[in-house]
Amino acid sequence: MALAACTRSAGPADAGATEAAPPPAIEVTAARTDLVFSYPEEGGRRFATATRIDDIPTPARKEVVVTDLSLSPEVRQAGRYIYLADLSKARDDGTFPVALASRYGFEVNGTATATAAAARGARQVVIYSASWCGVCKTAKRLMKSWGVPFVEKDIEASRAAQQELAAKAAAKGFRPGGVPVIDVDGVILQGLDERTLRQVLSDAGYLPKG
Repeated sequence: MALAACTRSAGPADAGATEAAPPPAIEVTAARTDLVFSYPEEGGRRFATATRIDDIPTPARKEVVVTDLSLSPEVRQAGRYIYLADLSKARDDGTFPVALASRYGFEVNGTATATAAAARGARQVVIYSASWCGVCKTAKRLMKSWGVPFVEKDIEASRAAQQELAAKAAAKGFRPGGVPVIDVDGVILQGLDERTLRQVLSDAGYLPKG
């Protein structure tokens, strides 16, 4: 199956959705000295701050709010977004996983569950879709036929889903041009190519090899 995707030209109702780009992705390493870390103290009711990862208690490193002082509050869109990082273990290149989260969701719920899961590297398949997209329906049928569990997020019905996809796209350095967009444990696929999707799912352990 060739790559397929659904697109829809932006009309008056869609225009506002693309006006504001999300904040830029940031890189978190132990060597940086211009980062401030905020983490929950025991009990989770209060937050402490640190400027070095080593100063953060190990149990609190799973979900840490990061402020990048090299970026202005305006660039960070500090009133709307926060960066959440999993500082429990660095990647091979010395960086730590970081995800963009809604400040509102974090402050209301105490955590931004979807993006925090992404920051922690949680295993999950997400299909970002739209109700009118036939290719999205095909992608969902394939996943069900293969027995692969997934979460569907309609980017037109949910502003949070739209922001979450925009944050993931910004972190990967692309701008979504249509749906579906499929996230397989952090591997982002734009559109639907059955062979590629099967391969990525197989590599991630959702389908048998071969």
